[in-house]
Amino acid sequence: MVAGVLLALTIPSRRRLDGGAFLERSQKILDEFRGANEAENVIEAGATRSAALSLLAQDCHYAEAPMLRFEHALAPWIKHAIMPIFALANAGVAFGGEAFGALVSPISLGVITGLALGKPIGIVLFSWFAVRGRLAILPEGVCWRQIIGVGVLGGIGFTMSLFIANLAFGAASELETAKVGILAASVGSGIAGALVLFKKTRA
Repeated sequence: MVAGVLLALTIPSRRRLDGGAFLERSQKILDEFRGANEAENVIEAGATRSAALSLLAQDCHYAEAPMLRFEHALAPWIKHAIMPIFALANAGVAFGGEAFGALVSPISLGVITGLALGKPIGIVLFSWFAVRGRLAILPEGVCWRQIIGVGVLGGIGFTMSLFIANLAFGAASELETAKVGILAASVGSGIAGALVLFKKTRA
């Protein structure tokens, strides 16, 4: 972690091309690209367009700070790999023969019911009451199926759920059982919410 912090200090945060210069250069390049379309020589026009596109791509590269470019490149890895591994490692959930027994225990079932059913029901009902009471309106292009899908995704609980479980059970053995329920509810809610939203996009 210390090495990562030290490496981050060496990444430049300034752009090689500021906004004003980028707009000015881009306008000139686009004018050249536009002029190439009016040229009679097809080969020369193609070469001009290719050169203009290369210059525009280079300027776009220089107009973004290396630090932001590095951040955008790492974002997919952080969201889909590093963060889940970090969350599972810090959750301290032990997978084994006792995991199934913990999954069907009253504590685990209560946690699953609260997250996978209670949170979606609360989100959807309060949204419905707000719309019917004219306290809010649905955004343009949003339907109730999408609200339900987002409500189901709301059943995903990790950091706050673990915090509340720690407050409720402390260091007792019931805490491990609650962690299994949190993980199961999060996985189930994520899959169910994705299916609801995916079917909407395919419709």
